[in-house]
Amino acid sequence: MSRCDRRFLISSQILRAILLPLAATPLEQSPKTDVFLNFVFRKDLQNLIWQYNSKNEYFTLDTLLKPAKHNLEFDGERTTLYKLLKSMGYKYKLVNGRKILCEQKHVVASKIVFLRKFLQYQNSSENIMFVYLDITWIYQNGSCIRRWVHENDLKSNPSKIKNEGKRFTILHTGCQFGFLEGCDLLLDAANNDREYHKTMNGEIFQRWVISQLIPALAKIQKNCVVVMDNAPYHSMQLNNMPSFSGNKTVMQEWLINHNIQFDQNFTKKQLWELIQPFRENLEKHYVIDKILNDQGHEVLRLPPYHCQYNPIELA
Repeated sequence: MSRCDRRFLISSQILRAILLPLAATPLEQSPKTDVFLNFVFRKDLQNLIWQYNSKNEYFTLDTLLKPAKHNLEFDGERTTLYKLLKSMGYKYKLVNGRKILCEQKHVVASKIVFLRKFLQYQNSSENIMFVYLDITWIYQNGSCIRRWVHENDLKSNPSKIKNEGKRFTILHTGCQFGFLEGCDLLLDAANNDREYHKTMNGEIFQRWVISQLIPALAKIQKNCVVVMDNAPYHSMQLNNMPSFSGNKTVMQEWLINHNIQFDQNFTKKQLWELIQPFRENLEKHYVIDKILNDQGHEVLRLPPYHCQYNPIELA
């Protein structure tokens, strides 16, 4: 502070009066960076890319940017969009002398794993039923801020949208014969956030699986394969490990529970060095998978942001 007041030739009291209110004011999260945390936006963006792929058309940042702004409420520019696509597993690749956006190898590998497992279940001699689940939203007055419209129906799209009213989140499950009876769940969104996945959490989803999904699957009288995406509330881990940014006490408790010796005077970094080898080699086990496995059912997880493999998305 003394360097600043000498540099600007003002007293320390005046400088503190200027800087302290600024330091106390929390920074608001930028809408452009919020899309990185928005699971729904990523799914919608991937769906947009899939439409180009289904027509065997190339897509670029510019071709994605316009519909992302108009239909997906994206308020960023090309750089933000590219960073988002990169975080979703896309990269530039030179094809026939031009740069195009392609999926990285690990994303392609996850798609191959999913499709192989799907075909194994489909061609199995066992009597198996595929069951698909998903979550979406609806407004009290049936209106919406954004929606998909075919290019031939643009004129019929209303220019003015009436008041939306209250927003509700819907969770449901279906199979080849239609929606499963007793599996619908309607949640009242207590906030106005467009990210409807924030209404759902792991505890609510687990309770729904036990009280509604499993009884519905029992009526099918077949071994079911439940297909779901990678939403956080689907992916609670049984063997959840501490992270480096976590609490030191949590690290110590984890080491004790796994019979790993450590000195009580170890720093957080030293504790992390003991945990990290196990973290790298540990296979993930999910709470929901175990609950369904115990009832004789299997779980098949979709590749990240590839909702085109989930038929319920078209319902």
